[in-house]
Amino acid sequence: MLRLMDLYCGRMSGNSSRAAFALREANAGHRVHVVDTRKGENRTPDYLALNPMGKVPAFADGAFRLWESNAIGWYVAEKRPASRLIPDSLEGRASVHRWLLFQTGHLTPACVNVFRNTNERVKEYWNPPADPKALEAGRK
Repeated sequence: MLRLMDLYCGRMSGNSSRAAFALREANAGHRVHVVDTRKGENRTPDYLALNPMGKVPAFADGAFRLWESNAIGWYVAEKRPASRLIPDSLEGRASVHRWLLFQTGHLTPACVNVFRNTNERVKEYWNPPADPKALEAGRK
């Protein structure tokens, strides 16, 4: 029997969602632990032992610890090759890696600026100050 993996995630966190999607798509047995970042639960000694960066998500597979959503997704895909989340060929894997880097370096920073300034659920949850310059930068 496979042991369950553990995903520690935050509400309204796209990065947490990305890691959760990978686990679900791979049909990987896992438990979800919600970390309330507004209450500082991501800054406790126990949480920092999982992710010393103090961010969500964090992940555990037995004694193995990992953070960064794309790294979690890649690990899950490698652990569950039958899921076919990443291709077998070098070229296919390089293509997936390219898109993950593009997402991290370009897409997410732009989307976060738009999302935080236009999504009512996010604004209600986080109550961020309006940032018209960030919104405009994200739309470019």
